[in-house]
Amino acid sequence: MKQEFTKTFTLILGGIILLALNIIPDHDLSGVMAAASGFDFQSVPVVLIGIALVLSGTLPLFKTVQADSESGAKTFVYVLFGGIALSLVSLFVNGSAEIVMKIVAVIALVVGYIQLKKAFEFAFDDEATKGALWVLIGGLLSIYKEVGGGIGFKIIAIVGVVLFFLGLSKLAQGLDEEGAKGAKKIRLALILLVVSTILDMIPLMGLVSGIVAIVAFVVELTGYLRLKQSAAIGEIGTSGAKLLVINMIILVAASFFGIIPFVGSVFVSVLATVSLVLWSVGWMRIEMGTVREEKLATVAA
Repeated sequence: MKQEFTKTFTLILGGIILLALNIIPDHDLSGVMAAASGFDFQSVPVVLIGIALVLSGTLPLFKTVQADSESGAKTFVYVLFGGIALSLVSLFVNGSAEIVMKIVAVIALVVGYIQLKKAFEFAFDDEATKGALWVLIGGLLSIYKEVGGGIGFKIIAIVGVVLFFLGLSKLAQGLDEEGAKGAKKIRLALILLVVSTILDMIPLMGLVSGIVAIVAFVVELTGYLRLKQSAAIGEIGTSGAKLLVINMIILVAASFFGIIPFVGSVFVSVLATVSLVLWSVGWMRIEMGTVREEKLATVAA
């Protein structure tokens, strides 16, 4: 039960983050998806993705509270539905009305999210679970640097990288020895990627940057292979780690297709989109695998 609640509240939180980022003015959120998938998504599809995430998390909660006609939690489920509706309507208005509607929608979603967590007495209370959640959020924020050239976008991306790093540290603390070694290797790979990015900005250091990036890739792959052997993440977490290994293989294939003229970019776009999905689902499964099952409140009145 708690695994399903972890999935539900993670989906809602991910959708809220996407919708909140969309409020920032003077940018095109297509950069998020373009960076991750290679496709030139417009802002509307990205907002729809955020709405879909919140809705996919809200519907299971709606089914749960329907069984209790006197549930106070039902009110906050409707608050989430209201936020979803406002986000959808905001796509059809312009100017200040659009901004106000988006802000109100996000506020409603945040209130509903917080109150439903209280109603179900749910919390991401395990260190490993928190770590996996931070990795998911950090990964989402770190690709936000592609949205625009402003300092705000860079700060958001840096926050994402920091959350990613801290999440891996928390994850390592909450796993067994094998899992901790895997998380630490992935954390080292992140550090190497940051170093590679910095070196790439220095003239005549492109080759060194490339070598460091390759080393980072190998270290990250071995990290996922280690994580896959961890007994602390259970079968569902192991399946998530396997998806992350497959994702690394797909990234290698995408790099080879990238050198093919004309048609190569099409294959890269498709493979990169598949990669984004596999990465997200993989880490969500690891997050669910870290959950220690316990009885939750059915519904708080």
